[in-house]
Amino acid sequence: MPQQSLSLASEAVLASDMHQEISIFGNEKVVRRFHRDGAAFSNSNLAGRAFHLDGLAERLVKAVVSESWDKVCSLIREAAAALAAPRQKVVSKEAVAPMPEDAQERLQSNLQGKLRKLICKGLGHLDLSDVGTASQLEPALSFMKLLIERFKIRSQLEEAQAAKQWLRLQGILTSEVTTQAQASLGGLQPEGSCVGKSPKLRRARRHRLDLKRLL
Repeated sequence: MPQQSLSLASEAVLASDMHQEISIFGNEKVVRRFHRDGAAFSNSNLAGRAFHLDGLAERLVKAVVSESWDKVCSLIREAAAALAAPRQKVVSKEAVAPMPEDAQERLQSNLQGKLRKLICKGLGHLDLSDVGTASQLEPALSFMKLLIERFKIRSQLEEAQAAKQWLRLQGILTSEVTTQAQASLGGLQPEGSCVGKSPKLRRARRHRLDLKRLL
């Protein structure tokens, strides 16, 4: 459909622009993969995006069950590559004209909302204050921070659509930055932190698996 194709093309251009800004973060090979994942999602139709997201959610559950924390980091990077920027809430007292069928379907599916939920849950299983873990999540962490900061230039995050999800994500990312800064200033790592350890080792020591968080 022409309108859907135009919308998808616009998203692809915006995603490409954002990805260029985070090219300096992370391993070059990982950054290229991040670009490819984002472009593939943007160029897919609605059905393809839904199928891809279902697969991501299923793989994340399996990775958590098997305590494959390196894989969890990889899946979060893949999900973040498909993340779109926050959008301003539309407030109007005028009668709303019926939306095209494809727009209604897009809104009903709420794929971006599912993506944000998946990312927040995945990050909730990891200790972002650990330098090794944070580095494995790049360039996803920098990309998500950039999405939020760009929106905040023109508006408050509370005024974004799905503001609760964006505020939750911002809180997770801000907590990671604050904890690392405190550790640097104090010259000591936070209690329980294992810098240089893999996410799997750190997670196995500090947390018990909670499958309900992924269901």
